Amino acid sequence: MNLKYAKGFEVNYFKGYKQIIVKQAWKNAPYPISYYLVNDSQSIPKKIHAQDVIIMSPLDKVSVMSTTYLSFFKLLQAESKIAAISDIDYVYDTSFQQLYKQQKIAAIGFDENRNDEKLIELQSKYIFTYGIQQPKDESKLEHLDIRRIYVSEYLEDSPMAQAEWLLFFAAFLNKEAEAKIIFDSIDIRYKALKLKASTFTNKPFVMCNLPFKGNWYIPGGNSLAAQFIKDAGANYVFQDNKETGGVNISYEKALMMAMKADYFIHVNNCKNKKELETSYAAIAALKAYKNNHIYNNNNRINSAKANDFWEAGIVQPDVILQDLMNIFHPKSTNHNSLYYYRKIETL
Repeated sequence: MNLKYAKGFEVNYFKGYKQIIVKQAWKNAPYPISYYLVNDSQSIPKKIHAQDVIIMSPLDKVSVMSTTYLSFFKLLQAESKIAAISDIDYVYDTSFQQLYKQQKIAAIGFDENRNDEKLIELQSKYIFTYGIQQPKDESKLEHLDIRRIYVSEYLEDSPMAQAEWLLFFAAFLNKEAEAKIIFDSIDIRYKALKLKASTFTNKPFVMCNLPFKGNWYIPGGNSLAAQFIKDAGANYVFQDNKETGGVNISYEKALMMAMKADYFIHVNNCKNKKELETSYAAIAALKAYKNNHIYNNNNRINSAKANDFWEAGIVQPDVILQDLMNIFHPKSTNHNSLYYYRKIETL
């Protein structure tokens, strides 16, 4: 498979089977894992590693442990393949909520609280999940004839690389052709927006996040958030940093960057200025606050606090980029409406 951005997986095609490789199941994983999707028992490769997994095609009922995966399945019109999710309260999409109410999708919990008996009852042999470290219950699952399919899109270094994991899911579902058409259209839109943003001469400075429980974590200078800001035609106040993940910084350093910022985004779960000041009282003295340039990515959130930004946003990086361009350059885009973001108002 020819991939444009994603580095964490690859798909190879052979007579009678395909090999889907996850290069890092979790950060610094000691080995890659291959998933062999075979047409019949005669097509099973003779030499495979102990960690590799054989899957008979077509893939049947599966479980998903992250709401972000729901968006990939929905985009590929493969919702019927999902037998179980981890927790319905984390799901924003109303169509999946309806399937849960109709008992067509079950909730099975997380990790050590996962209901494996329910998985057996549902005949769901495969779990699409993420790995933080090597799990300790792999042998237990194998004994139950249940295997994990690791998804490590979160280790990618760009929004489009994350979105390209659509083709990873498509490979399991034999929907590569449809996925390529969908992804190419997303890519075209993202590139067009990025090109337009590159012509903006004014590039405001942007700060991310607020302190939480005594710590102030902000995205590293090579993080996805930093790239979104750059692609939207703005400067990230922490852009000289080389980290890809979150960085815990001192309040003093945060204040220095915050004073420079023209805009604040991703301010915890705050919905109004009162909540902002509760999280960080000093924010009231900053120019971004005084100029009403504070925005949060919680415009699409339901009563259970499920946030669509973290669910469908992964397959809509172009929509997120358009939002940020509308925030940072409202006069240049001539478009003030926002999809995932909302302005923090007084009330």
